[in-house]
Amino acid sequence: MPLILPSAGNPTRVALDQIFTTHGAHLSAVIENDDYDSTLELVRCGVGACLTTLTAPRVPGGTRVKAIYPPHETKIGLVYQHGKLDPAAAAFLRLTLAEFNGH
Repeated sequence: MPLILPSAGNPTRVALDQIFTTHGAHLSAVIENDDYDSTLELVRCGVGACLTTLTAPRVPGGTRVKAIYPPHETKIGLVYQHGKLDPAAAAFLRLTLAEFNGH
């Protein structure tokens, strides 16, 4: 399937290349493009397919999103400035850490 991928060196592309290499697969782009909106337009026009998260906020009408197996977990972190959070941000931090740390 022709793929529209971020350009080589783009952090998303680097992560995708690593994931696929881990599973013995190689990604090859028909087009490299770093703008998500124009990538979606290229998909809508039939140029190729793109990889996105299943929680993508929008996909073009008439297109479909399919899960890829095996699934891959992405590790995320929360970056914040210790001791300088307003009350709402501090509450968000406590809730987030409790949820993701299983507390």
